Amino acid sequence: MRQRVSRRPVGRRVIRQLFLFRSPHHARQVVVVVVVVVIVVVVIVVVVVVVVVVVVVVVVVVVVVVVITRNHLESLGIA
Repeated sequence: MRQRVSRRPVGRRVIRQLFLFRSPHHARQVVVVVVVVVIVVVVIVVVVVVVVVVVVVVVVVVVVVVVITRNHLESLGIA
């Protein structure tokens, strides 16, 4: 005889088990995990934004220095 296969997706069952709080302790564990995940995501986003801003500032400074140096050398008649 064939076994009956459940048609429900596994993901939904896992999510339902996560949110069926058997005890206050279990509920607290889920909340702690969610808070930790949110904090990690926020930290990663902040780090990425800071790195992008630093790279943009460095590129702008280099371009400005090169343009000023070139103009200065041209005014001296060197370049």
